[in-house]
Amino acid sequence: SYTPLGAKDKFTHLGTIFIPRKNYQVTPVLIAVNCLVFILQRIIFSAYVFSLNKKGVEDIPEKSAAFSKIVFGGIERNLVLNGEYWRLFTACFSHGSVNHIFFNMIFLAYIGAIIEGR
Repeated sequence: SYTPLGAKDKFTHLGTIFIPRKNYQVTPVLIAVNCLVFILQRIIFSAYVFSLNKKGVEDIPEKSAAFSKIVFGGIERNLVLNGEYWRLFTACFSHGSVNHIFFNMIFLAYIGAIIEGR
């Protein structure tokens, strides 16, 4: 019989969360897309901060935080209320740090194994 807590037994090591198999096909794709989006966001963000540094801008933390939220589709209440509903979806693929994406993907793999394993 299948138990939800038994889903953790499907992963023998960390690399197995990326490998599709029977009853676990959608989750690895979502994990891969999240990782790819995170890498692209880091590249774009680094280029933006570099350009601010080169221009001699002083309030880089404030400008870079606003840039991340607006450009990468973060949930900004007023923008969503004004019709940018796509932000509710894109926020699922936006992560602030390596730790953030790592633990979210571990959680996604575990929950995905439970949901897809039925």
